[in-house]
Amino acid sequence: MTMSPGMAGGMMPTTPVPNSVDELKDKPLKEVNRVRNMFPETWLWVNTTVGANGSATIRTIVPDTITSWITTAFATNSKTGLGITPSSKKLTVFRSFFVSLTMPSSVVRGEHVVIQASVFNYLSSDVSVLVSLPGSKEYTSLVIGDDGSESMSSGDAEKAVIVKSQGQTAVYFPIIPLAIGAVNIEVSARSTLAADAVRRQLIVEAEGVPTEFSVPVFINLGSNGSNVFTQTFPISMPDDVIDGSTRTQVKVTGDILGPSINGLEFLLRIPTGCGEQNMIKLAPDLYIANYLTASGQITPAMHTRVKHLIETGYQRELTYQRSDGSFSAFGNSDGAGSTWLTAFVLRVFHEARPYVYVDDGVLQRAINWIIDHQNQDGSFNEFGHIYDQEMKHFKDHSNGLTSFVLLSLLENADVPVSQNQKNSLQWAIGNATDFLENNHHNITTDDYLSLTLTCLALTKAGSPVADTLFTAVMSKSTTEHGMTFWKTPTGSTSTIDPYSRWRPTHVRARPIDIHVTSYALLVYSARGLLQEGMEVLHWLTRQRNPYGGFASTQDTVVGLQAMTEFVHQAVPAGYDLHLEVRAQHTEAHFNVTTSNSLVLQSKDYSYVPPEVTFSATGKGVAVAELDVFFNVESDLGEPAFEVSTVLLDDYLNSFKVMICTRWLLPGESGMVVQEVGIPSGFAPDMTSVGHVAGIKRSEQKGRYLDIYFDKITKNSLCYTVMFDRQSKVAHSQPSYVITQDYYEPSNRATASYQSLSLKNSDVCDVCPDCCHKA
Repeated sequence: MTMSPGMAGGMMPTTPVPNSVDELKDKPLKEVNRVRNMFPETWLWVNTTVGANGSATIRTIVPDTITSWITTAFATNSKTGLGITPSSKKLTVFRSFFVSLTMPSSVVRGEHVVIQASVFNYLSSDVSVLVSLPGSKEYTSLVIGDDGSESMSSGDAEKAVIVKSQGQTAVYFPIIPLAIGAVNIEVSARSTLAADAVRRQLIVEAEGVPTEFSVPVFINLGSNGSNVFTQTFPISMPDDVIDGSTRTQVKVTGDILGPSINGLEFLLRIPTGCGEQNMIKLAPDLYIANYLTASGQITPAMHTRVKHLIETGYQRELTYQRSDGSFSAFGNSDGAGSTWLTAFVLRVFHEARPYVYVDDGVLQRAINWIIDHQNQDGSFNEFGHIYDQEMKHFKDHSNGLTSFVLLSLLENADVPVSQNQKNSLQWAIGNATDFLENNHHNITTDDYLSLTLTCLALTKAGSPVADTLFTAVMSKSTTEHGMTFWKTPTGSTSTIDPYSRWRPTHVRARPIDIHVTSYALLVYSARGLLQEGMEVLHWLTRQRNPYGGFASTQDTVVGLQAMTEFVHQAVPAGYDLHLEVRAQHTEAHFNVTTSNSLVLQSKDYSYVPPEVTFSATGKGVAVAELDVFFNVESDLGEPAFEVSTVLLDDYLNSFKVMICTRWLLPGESGMVVQEVGIPSGFAPDMTSVGHVAGIKRSEQKGRYLDIYFDKITKNSLCYTVMFDRQSKVAHSQPSYVITQDYYEPSNRATASYQSLSLKNSDVCDVCPDCCHKA
């Protein structure tokens, strides 16, 4: 059957046009059967098995979007190979009468937002339509007077319009969002012939700079059931917290890896747009999958989830492989491949093989590149650029890098290669081991990272020298409050206290300390020191962020690797624990059992209590966490960067901002990521950034434009960005430019910018059709 817009309406008489909303409401208006609210950007991505007749039927629900869907398919067969549809097919979803909303995806509380409701009429006659936006506690409607004045209304906003046959009419509803979070915007269009309604969500963010901190609670009641745990944490907040921006969440899991398992897709709240940073999404997925598989806890749903994440990470990482087989942060656009990153990717790809298809050729080419670049004495040098300042000693001190590469080669000893390649690989492993045994005494006393890495590599290689190195590693440890960790001397990067004007209840350690301590825990696992390693595990569990990761990429990758390997060996199964959490005048109760140990239980609060008490009875281990989220007017620490903004070409519908950045601390920074806030209702012109020396990459992620720099020096680095209006928002709030050293996030700075044209605008300025000025 051929579908045409006119068929649904038939031949109908022209509807009289009422003069007002009240007159139209007296008519027998059609009721809305269902509010349309499912609007995915992609619809189907499914696998199915075709029967012997060569066909298959997929039954599914069509989304609510009025649009055309383009469908393609491919099939595989063990005998005939790959088959692809010769052409795509189009499925058109159509209604003869419908309403569509145009609005920004997110705004800042207090801004004036125009919701544009477009009513489409493909009936055979003109219709009078009552368009309604119901009142809500989450926003207030703006009523525009004939003189352009604005007044607020909490009631329903209703307008009567005429929509011509085969035409459309736009209706505008200006609102001011009051609530923070996802606000439902529901608009209905009703006539005597047809009706429709849609619901979409408007994300409303608080003003200011988003900030967070966590208070971790490690509960170990043992196995006899007679122990009791009680601990109270006072909670203080900065003076300049944005009103209404605070929220608190208590989370509890039995499994120590529970927070990381539940937060796999969001382990870090920092951009991940280069070859190394992509690995933050791939490596932890593998470690969690290995842990769940080894402990017998993986479910079909979890297996599907991690397999998808691993496939996505693997395919994305291939885009950073260079033509010579090596890998680097930005692929072929870099001057040379990175020894360290190639070894890292090689090890992770090898571990991915049980879950997804990994091309052996990719592994072989990477192995060959590494072997070809090994020095005659068995050591390795770094040829690429290392962005992490704490790891730049890999350029100068080859013990750490050689240990890292040796671990990767040991892992890949079973990759299918020719006999000659296998001999070369074994020769490279032996030479690297000999080098470390003969040169470990050259590791400087303050190079904890190379020391722990070398100890781990020689332990894995079965070298007797590992015992000597383990003694040295232990001599560098610190034990406090029943926890063991490694606090490294100040490295090559200067750091700033991130909380110079206020301190949260708990402050996480520096990324380098987490990194070194994680390698130390891997040494404990390799040597079977499980009881002793519990004190190290306890310290690591206290360093995680609210999403299950740590501070940056390498501490998160190695930290989760160490925890997954150790917990599987050392933490006994079996949970029967009751936890009570008292916060101000409320109580929350959690039961942790063997059957729900992986389930993340939580309790949300819309406020921050002055103190929280955790009390537990029973037996087993549990991890609880108090996460506090809030916005502040400015950074809580001293800036590590000087960031200035200048508005250029400041117009109502477009403007340009110039951003200049320079480093304030000694030396130079590591890799820097600058997140440029995008004003509500605007979109950046990505071509306007241009090719500025020092900028490696730029990409839009939600409300931010992410700019990546090799480094920032004492000299200002400037660039400009053009923004163009996409939707109607007035009375705009300031946007923020958040700058941070990727590998030392405490080194950061926040600046703001605000277009005066946008700040001083009203609804009539951005939406002349909303107003009837005399």
